[in-house]
Parts: sequence; C-alpha cells; structure tokens
Amino acid sequence: MYQCISVAHLKEGTLDTVLEAAKILVEATRKEPGLIYYNVVLSDDNPDTIIMVEKWEKKENFIAHVQGAPCANFGKVIDPNCAEPSIINAGEMII
Repeated sequence: MYQCISVAHLKEGTLDTVLEAAKILVEATRKEPGLIYYNVVLSDDNPDTIIMVEKWEKKENFIAHVQGAPCANFGKVIDPNCAEPSIINAGEMII
C-alpha cells in the first residue's frame, strides 16, 4: 500500500476558499481506482493548517491521481493561498 500525508499552512483568511476547492477534489478522488481513503483534517494546533491523508492500494494509483485534472485544479487554488510551501510526505507502507 502507498500513503501520502500533506500539510499546508494557509494564509490567514483563506481557509474557506481552500476548503471549497478541497471538497471538489475529495469528491472526485473518492471515485478514483485504488483509493482506500482520502481525508482532509483541520489542525487542532493552527486553524490555518490543513492535513491531507490518503492511502492507495498501489503507488501507480497515487501517481495517476497526482497527474489528474482534479489534483491540478486544486493546486491552482491551494498554491497561491499557502503561507509557505506545503510539506508532502509519500511512500510505501512497510509495517
């Protein structure tokens, strides 16, 4: 299995805009082959930080997702609304 955890620190006041785009991304992603789960979490420590947690059957499923239009469209919204570059950690699950 393959997992990705992304952390985005948003500019103040942009959360609603990003969440609107995230809802569209999540709805489309949850229909993609090989997806086990895809969740967006609001940080308890910082209300301007979202954490995206996703698990896929195979790395190839994840790569297809990242290369797809829904992901690209979300990037057009989140990238200009981030206070700093997002932290993206992805890899094969080993345990």
